[in-house]
Amino acid sequence: MSLIKTKIIKHKDLLKGVDYLEKVVNSLKIGSIFQSLRWGLTLHNVFGYEIYLLLTYGSNSEVVASLLFLRDKYTGIVFCIDGPCLSYPDRQLVDSLVRACKRVAYALRAKRLEFRLLPGLETSESLQVLSFRGIKYIDKPLGEIWRSFSKKSHVRYGVKRAIRLGVKIYEARSFQDYLEHIKLSYESKIHGGMSPHTPENRNLPKIIKNIAFYLRENHKLFLARVDDKIIATALWLYSNSRAYYYDVGMDREYKEYYAPYYLMWYSIEKLRLLGVKVIDLMKIDMSSSKSFFKRKYSDKILPNKGFRTTKPSFFWLYMRRYPYAIRAYKMYASFIFKYRVLNLISRWREKWFT
Repeated sequence: MSLIKTKIIKHKDLLKGVDYLEKVVNSLKIGSIFQSLRWGLTLHNVFGYEIYLLLTYGSNSEVVASLLFLRDKYTGIVFCIDGPCLSYPDRQLVDSLVRACKRVAYALRAKRLEFRLLPGLETSESLQVLSFRGIKYIDKPLGEIWRSFSKKSHVRYGVKRAIRLGVKIYEARSFQDYLEHIKLSYESKIHGGMSPHTPENRNLPKIIKNIAFYLRENHKLFLARVDDKIIATALWLYSNSRAYYYDVGMDREYKEYYAPYYLMWYSIEKLRLLGVKVIDLMKIDMSSSKSFFKRKYSDKILPNKGFRTTKPSFFWLYMRRYPYAIRAYKMYASFIFKYRVLNLISRWREKWFT
């Protein structure tokens, strides 16, 4: 299918037509919840990011691909996670969108650009391995999925033990359930060595609140309890046929109850009923024992490819492919000149007043 045009929808225009554009993006067969406009609205409300949407049209004037950009207006960072969304898998289409990503980021005067390709898609563009992800396929009968867990992994043992000890699982029904998840999530992050003072963790309550509001039809929060005590939680985000193991929480005093094992199996049962075929266990650190739990459930561990470029190298990448962009060169030269002048003035002031 030949491509006829590409259109960028800017932040203000996009906010006016969210419902219509969301339907357009959701109509594409291949995609991710992190390319959803609702996810963009979540981060816009929490961090103030500007949202941009790139649409590519085919010869029949139908949208065949989309790419969601988020821009931090304070730092000048532009990032695109798990893109693009496609109506059909095509390497040339992905190539054109990766190049368009660089052009749009340059037009937005990004000081830094980060792009992560959706695992499983291929491109001829030069990408690097940024991290790894565990993938589990659940488009099979439950009995076959159950038998795929080896005895050495202790998955089947953990599920049976949790049931035997009286662990019950239910889906979040009230705001209090979300508060319980936030509490256990913080405890798990601190135990895992993650600082609760990073922007993502510090704003976790607001992120969860916006997920509950904007992604009502695209998330599931499951909680495990013993008697009236919540001991573990799992928050899933999903769209189309792909679900993400987004956030978890656990009370380590109850680790002998194997609640996370039962939560994972329960999630597989429920997500299959929603039409999910693949679950993405998110980032896996191959050198850390803390990723051992995710590796037990991974059918495949795929590289998460992409690139990170800062302003100078970004310019040369752009100019190497688009040597005719004289206007872009003038913009870049003007930026560099102003930066150097301001840098010299600030150094002179520091030297003078000290």
